[in-house]
Amino acid sequence: MKLSNLKVNHITNPVGFSMPYLFFGWNISEVGVGEVIRVRLQVYTDPTLHCRIYDSGELSWRTGLTADFETKPQTRYYWQVTAKGEQDSGSETAFFETPKEEHCWKAKWIGTPDGEDGFVSTNFTVAESVERARLYVTGLGLYEVWLDEKKSVRSI
Repeated sequence: MKLSNLKVNHITNPVGFSMPYLFFGWNISEVGVGEVIRVRLQVYTDPTLHCRIYDSGELSWRTGLTADFETKPQTRYYWQVTAKGEQDSGSETAFFETPKEEHCWKAKWIGTPDGEDGFVSTNFTVAESVERARLYVTGLGLYEVWLDEKKSVRSI
């Protein structure tokens, strides 16, 4: 038995999406004919999977479920699915991250004067070591992001 294609609200590892509900979905393959399957969804606040905040308990075979638990803004959650049948199987660890929501934005905004069309750029220097950073960009895909003179190709 194999668990794959883990998604939250039909997105693989979503970051920063506002989600009024959380639907966790997955595929189950390599199942024997007539095999009885039980699944279990668990959600954690840490990548080591020690701080569990949600446990569906064992449920009859399904390829997704809506989970009801409270989330915090700007928080990454990790999740896994396990399935029990003739052979037990566990999924890889997936994640989703909640948006800023109603929190105030503290940022240095760049743009053109009076909303004119045009090329916009800025340079900045970071004085301290950075472990993790997030860049929020708008423009409906009409932008390029460069960092340290290298074009960023990762989804933002």
